[in-house]
Amino acid sequence: MTYKYKITHLKEVFYDLKIKLSKKQILKLPYKPYSTYTIVLAVYNVEKYLDDFFTSIINQTIRFEKSIFLIMVDDGSTDNSASIIKRYQKQYPNNITYIYKENGGQASARNLGLKYVKTPWITFCDPDDFLDKDFFKNIDIEISKNKNLAMVSANIIFYHEKDNFYKDNHPLNFKFKNRKAIKIKNLDKNIQLSVATVLIKTELIKDFRFNEDLKPCFEDAKFINEYLLDNLDKDAIFIENARYFYRKRADESSTLDKKLKDKRYFLDVPSRGYLALLEHTQNKLGYIPDFIQQTIIYDTYWMVKDIVLKPLKVIKLKEYDEFITIFEKIFSFIDENNLNNSILGGFLKIGILNKFKDIQIEACECELEKYTNEYLILSYCYIKDSNDFKIFMNNQECKVDFVKIQQIDFFKDMFVYKKIIYIKNDFKIKNIEVVLDDKKLTIKDNSFYKIKQLFYKRFTSTNIINEGFEFYEYLKNEQNLNINENIYKSIKQRLFCKDNELWLFADRKYKANDNAEYFYEYIKNNYPKQKIAFVIDKNSNDFQRLKNKGFNVVSSYGFWFKLTLFKAKKIISSHTDNYLLKGFGKYTLFNKHFIFLQHGVTKDNISNWLNSKNIALMITGSIYEYNSITSDYSNYKLSSKEVVLTGMPRFEKLIEKSRAIKQEKMILIFPTWREYLASEIDKKTYKRKKNDNFYNSLYYKNYKELLTSKELEYMCKNSGYKVVFMPHFAMLEYLYDFKLSSYIEVINMQDIDIQEYLCKASVLITDYSSIAFDFALLKKKVIYFQFSEEEQYNHIYNKGYFDYHKHGFGSVDFYIKGLYKNLYNVVFKNY
Repeated sequence: MTYKYKITHLKEVFYDLKIKLSKKQILKLPYKPYSTYTIVLAVYNVEKYLDDFFTSIINQTIRFEKSIFLIMVDDGSTDNSASIIKRYQKQYPNNITYIYKENGGQASARNLGLKYVKTPWITFCDPDDFLDKDFFKNIDIEISKNKNLAMVSANIIFYHEKDNFYKDNHPLNFKFKNRKAIKIKNLDKNIQLSVATVLIKTELIKDFRFNEDLKPCFEDAKFINEYLLDNLDKDAIFIENARYFYRKRADESSTLDKKLKDKRYFLDVPSRGYLALLEHTQNKLGYIPDFIQQTIIYDTYWMVKDIVLKPLKVIKLKEYDEFITIFEKIFSFIDENNLNNSILGGFLKIGILNKFKDIQIEACECELEKYTNEYLILSYCYIKDSNDFKIFMNNQECKVDFVKIQQIDFFKDMFVYKKIIYIKNDFKIKNIEVVLDDKKLTIKDNSFYKIKQLFYKRFTSTNIINEGFEFYEYLKNEQNLNINENIYKSIKQRLFCKDNELWLFADRKYKANDNAEYFYEYIKNNYPKQKIAFVIDKNSNDFQRLKNKGFNVVSSYGFWFKLTLFKAKKIISSHTDNYLLKGFGKYTLFNKHFIFLQHGVTKDNISNWLNSKNIALMITGSIYEYNSITSDYSNYKLSSKEVVLTGMPRFEKLIEKSRAIKQEKMILIFPTWREYLASEIDKKTYKRKKNDNFYNSLYYKNYKELLTSKELEYMCKNSGYKVVFMPHFAMLEYLYDFKLSSYIEVINMQDIDIQEYLCKASVLITDYSSIAFDFALLKKKVIYFQFSEEEQYNHIYNKGYFDYHKHGFGSVDFYIKGLYKNLYNVVFKNY
């Protein structure tokens, strides 16, 4: 491996350097091992990682050929893994055993490998990871000292493949501070979940096997903890300098990386994993030892956190009750004392105790959320709040300027409330204290960038001019409400702006013709002194078009892009692409403001996704949309301090174009996509593979029926209408299978100006696209073809404020016959 250094916290830099220096071979006298060891590996499509793994094993300072044996179980790999293993096996035939089996999962491969173990000690490393050169030596030394050991645990070091960087920051690394052996029955919080980082005695395994039905994870934890329960009077030891390097894959292709998209993680793991382990323990011992309770608390902590904070659409609403029932059973085995003394903290502790134990506790932590030019933003979570809170800055009580109440949900139920407090920033902060009901709260700095790094900078700020925009009023009159000017004022007055600073604009990476392009054009024409640039891929059709319009265009990759991004102080985009917002890693926005123009009016509840973005200013286009985000008890943490109601730049341009482009007899069919139908990306071509399940989906069946129907063809041929089908980008690769008639014109959105087609069309057929807002601005007919509302809110979005029957701009049809009827009325009766 080659190594490079990345600027981060100084402590991490020194640790990374220490690891890299320790990997260099230093000539030492041979170490005579005390014991021998077997590694059982489940191998599946890991060809690009195997050389690193083998190198780390063969170069152990303990004698590999005498002491270490590998059982490589190929679980039906389809890549070059087998030939790589056989190449090493040829070189070390006595040390490496290769076994092939049909694909059945990691647990089945490990169970097969167990049959071939002949050494006193065994471990189950993952073949995409690797070991420190002294791994087995340091373990062997400890084993030789204690005959009562049943478990030896190694220290997990995260290796971030993308950045080639090492971090010793596993949440459980406190276990390695105690260097003495511990009785297994007294492990308490010193829990073990991975079998890859532990060595256990072969003779003590007996009939224990991995549960082959438990997927996609926790089979490790269940296996090792059942083993520990059978050896409570034996010893365990945690060895800090036995370093196991856990690879965080750059392509995020590991089982753990993909678990959030796997329904089994939320249904099977709690029932076959957590609950099964607890019930097994209760039946075996008659009670649940603390270390088993702590194991369950630790793993459920991460699951609950994912459910609460991430935009997950794996579990259907009807499966929610099943999930809750399982979790209530799980927590019936967990006592309050273990919950209070666990990893749980902050809002997760408050929420879990309330929801699953019916125990309400007071807030004990306050988070420093964000530091802006105008405000210091703090928050604390609660179930029942008290208005008796005070904030002291530099030992003096300070005035609260604004408060937003955010409701954080657990699926469809309230989990906790978060009070977000805005305090005017005086830029001379030395200390902060938050007191709630005479109790001082612990301050945790969870801001995107640590606030203490910014305490001594000073800026000036002004108040925002409240220029309102109301979408439905916009529909009623024809006047231009100066949307772009209001956005410009919002940026200048709400965000700190230096003279001659650079503003960087972008729509999609490969496509412009959205809010950023039209706002850029307005700034270029009306504020020529403002330094601006527009980013887009050089191979895009829009690259040259924008240059011809006089735009300062920068390609979305290469040195000049990085330089431009580095110099920019404002990033103004209709999208949240990582090449922009994380172009220099997670600290890209350290000295920049991100202005989110959106690429459509937000209708649905996207709070989990939006809350994860570092947004300085967000543009909205409807009072309903604005209120759904900024109002108290919404799921959004953004408030009226970060969100403005101005309308969208493309609205102005659309009205302008509609006056010049003549309407035609055109039916525009504009479906949204279904993310759950997207397949994996091919690692060699970097293109998505076709998903065979696509053809069984309601999505494919309904759109194919519509596009190939005789009814649609009849209406078009007898009314003079033409049909334009504008599929989502991800749908293009399936077009051939629709076998469309020649009278349907298929348009690739990459190649055209969408607004021109909106102006030309007479009727729009869509399912859920926010493009209907744009079409409604032109006072034209919209037909919503929503063949499955359950599909929409189970797989795609959480339902928001928008009701298609109440707020929509046309009829809502769940069946294709209703669609035909409404379309017939439009094309033949003009209503």
